Amino acid sequence: MNCCTDLYQHPLTHHLLGDSFHPGGLETTRSLAAQCLVNRTSKVLDIATGRATSAAFLVKQYGAQVLGLDLGMDNLQTAKQTHHSLTKLNLITGDAMQLPFQNNSLDVVFCECALCTFDNRDAAMQEIYRVLKPGGFIAISDIFLNQALPIALETTLNRWLCVAGALSRETSIQKAEQAGFNQIHFEDRSAGILASIDSIKLRFEVLESLTPLNLEVVDSLSLKAEGSIYIRNSLKQLANFVEAGGAGYYTISARKLPRRG
Repeated sequence: MNCCTDLYQHPLTHHLLGDSFHPGGLETTRSLAAQCLVNRTSKVLDIATGRATSAAFLVKQYGAQVLGLDLGMDNLQTAKQTHHSLTKLNLITGDAMQLPFQNNSLDVVFCECALCTFDNRDAAMQEIYRVLKPGGFIAISDIFLNQALPIALETTLNRWLCVAGALSRETSIQKAEQAGFNQIHFEDRSAGILASIDSIKLRFEVLESLTPLNLEVVDSLSLKAEGSIYIRNSLKQLANFVEAGGAGYYTISARKLPRRG
């Protein structure tokens, strides 16, 4: 489904990103759920569900029937153990480019901070459109770029943080339109990025003070051999780029309207 499955299953990812792997956390999920009219009768798919934090929230908060889909077997196993008591949550292995669901079978599809990591985001958008019922909603959150990403930021770390590979605001909206969606609602929620970077930096410093990162850990994350210094510098460069307006964070909700004729 994407290039980052192994990275998102790495223990360091959970330490640094926390339970919600996207800026804004569950408040972003809550906002999207409200826009998409999620309720106890909704059948919801959460793509790239990870450890199913958002999926479990949608069950607990709204009583929805939720399907969490991911390629990461380790994350799914952890999620099953954590949320085993939620009978309305079903976790399955699957690829966003080939969703294992029938046409017109779902009310809402969530994809939080994952679309830019997919190998073929157009195919994923088309699949989401296919499985949604007429009148159904898509709920997306992701990074957008206001200017070209500097070469220095085209790194595995920033791919992991959903920055490398991000699109412009205009192109992000256009992708939804091209897939066939209507009533597109775009919200700029850029404040969430800097808060997330600050949180990652603090967690990294704590983790490093307790267990200094060695080359084995760095190599397992496909990061450069500079290790700790490289990660700290990359986070600082990314924060500077965001503060200068180079990148932002958005949510999009949109609807699959019944076709006329």
